[in-house]
Amino acid sequence: MKKAVIFDVDGTLLNTERIYMHAWRLVGKEHGFDVTDQVLRDTRAISRAQAAGVFKAALGEDFDYESYFPRRIEIAE
Repeated sequence: MKKAVIFDVDGTLLNTERIYMHAWRLVGKEHGFDVTDQVLRDTRAISRAQAAGVFKAALGEDFDYESYFPRRIEIAE
């Protein structure tokens, strides 16, 4: 019997990227930040720590990525 595992990291089978982008926009809005498409594009395919830096560089030090992250998950789910 053959067994296989499929890793879908580019949206071939499931396109979750738009869901996460929408969730980040809503989180930003809840906290008074404008999360732009550019910020979201700049956080593709990088680590969570790197993404936090991108958000802070674009939106300022007051953007608390780590405390907002659980809300992003909640919205996306």
